[in-house]
Amino acid sequence: MSRRVPQAGFTLTELMVTIAIIGILSTGAMVTLRRPEDPGHGAIRLANALRQCTRLAVARGPVRSDVALALGSAARARLVVRPDLDSRAQDVAVELLEEDDAPATTASWAPASRFRFSGAIRVAGYRGSSELTAGLGPETTVGTSEVVMECQPSGAADPMTFYLDGDGSESERARVVVLPLRGEPVNLDGW
Repeated sequence: MSRRVPQAGFTLTELMVTIAIIGILSTGAMVTLRRPEDPGHGAIRLANALRQCTRLAVARGPVRSDVALALGSAARARLVVRPDLDSRAQDVAVELLEEDDAPATTASWAPASRFRFSGAIRVAGYRGSSELTAGLGPETTVGTSEVVMECQPSGAADPMTFYLDGDGSESERARVVVLPLRGEPVNLDGW
């Protein structure tokens, strides 16, 4: 009597299901990675950077009083939008204040994170206030100068509204409003 040895391997159905799942996942990844930039997605990225700025400021704690006095600010972190002078692109950075050892009252800004708006979307301008009212546009346009928003160790942030623009049409606009007491950003469509 011969013993039958069980064969190892997968059935055709199992292989087909596995290949189908891999295909669906890879298609989803391609769609996500190839999604064109739009101001709504840019607003989400900017709001996440603003949240990181506030979290880092709180986590790092207060700036030494002698350093804050010398600098004229007690901000522990800041968000900076830097225009690229050779293109429409902009770099957005979260930076931390690194104090020099006492007795020095100096400090420098060190990068914590950074991303780039390629120019398909950009921060077109800003207001130095938290504007939830629709219909208002930027008070100041972003030209060649950088835009800075400071985050305090208390979690407070400069009140600010960032206006993002795509192709210039009203349907390609978004704004991020920074609520100053907790530094919490709010994303809104349009201006």
